[in-house]
Amino acid sequence: MGKFYCKSIKRGGILKNIIKKCKGCGIELQSDDKNKQGYIPTTSLKGNKSPICQRCFKLTNYGDYIPMEMTKEDYRREVQRTAKSAQVALAVFDIIDFEGSFEKEILDILREMRSIIIINKVDLIPGGKHASEVATW
Repeated sequence: MGKFYCKSIKRGGILKNIIKKCKGCGIELQSDDKNKQGYIPTTSLKGNKSPICQRCFKLTNYGDYIPMEMTKEDYRREVQRTAKSAQVALAVFDIIDFEGSFEKEILDILREMRSIIIINKVDLIPGGKHASEVATW
């Protein structure tokens, strides 16, 4: 079975297949291995214009959260791929785990494009700290 294609389009005289992606998380759908990301039973695709992967289905219908397995290399590759088509990058960093929320390679990618840096969880900083102290840190 493999990957699923929703349609073929012609661009520049070349016919390309568009890979179906999960409506929930955007991962490429596949039916080969239910233990891999993007799995969807082939029966779930029949007449379904907005298919979702098994992971998103379980989260939506049962509240069952299945963590996404992604290595640092997978993450870096995905950021590079996505950055190629983006006009602006929104980088979200966790103030509580600042060093752990980004990699040097990701910052290198962000430096080469327009980006907006967002710091979340600032409300969890102890009360005596002023925002300027956090910015300096």
